[in-house]
Amino acid sequence: YRENIKGLLRPEQVRGQAWALRTLAEAAYITPDSDRLKEHFNRILDSNLDWYNAEYSNNTNANKLGVIVNGYAVIYNDSRGVAPWQDDFFTAAVGHAHELGFTKATSLLKFKSTFPIQRMIGQNACYIRGAMYSMIVRDSDKSPYYTTIGQAFKASDTYELGDAFTRLQCASAEMATKLGLKTGEMTGYSTAYAGYPSNMQPALAYAADIGGAQGANAWKVFMARSVKPDYRFGP
Repeated sequence: YRENIKGLLRPEQVRGQAWALRTLAEAAYITPDSDRLKEHFNRILDSNLDWYNAEYSNNTNANKLGVIVNGYAVIYNDSRGVAPWQDDFFTAAVGHAHELGFTKATSLLKFKSTFPIQRMIGQNACYIRGAMYSMIVRDSDKSPYYTTIGQAFKASDTYELGDAFTRLQCASAEMATKLGLKTGEMTGYSTAYAGYPSNMQPALAYAADIGGAQGANAWKVFMARSVKPDYRFGP
């Protein structure tokens, strides 16, 4: 199921794909050139990056949200939704491979950067819910994926919080009251160093580095949120 010698990670949960990809990249990077395992790790990493690039980065029919949908990805909300926090693990792992110098990870990171950036500043998105636990990305388990982040936010907010919530002004006091949070506070345990916004942070950081003006703007919005964790107690 991993296509034997290729060692493909695609059947796994998204977080499993992320953690394995991260470890493969680190092993391929740090193994001495004279060690026979160097070629082994590089070959498996290449096989995986080739598969992801063919499936997403170089595929004109790939979803426009920049989200991973293979393996155990779209299993939430009656097979309509994904877990952004797991997807963020994957984006961070790809960003890490990119910074280690694996050039095939760069095109994949460009594709993946869309998702965290758009959750912060995309049209009809609200950063307050940018790190929600699950996000609906299609109308049914047989439907095509949404083409805009605004569609995903509206469907997810309506499903979880009701239609009236979608009409609240983003980051308003009314929205904060509805969510039981401080004004400007993101959902998903924003004070926790292992909360969903914290999972998003490295993904968005890599995305911001490669995302141009939009990436920089998304990072600015994220860092201006009113409640942040204290990483001194959970690095």
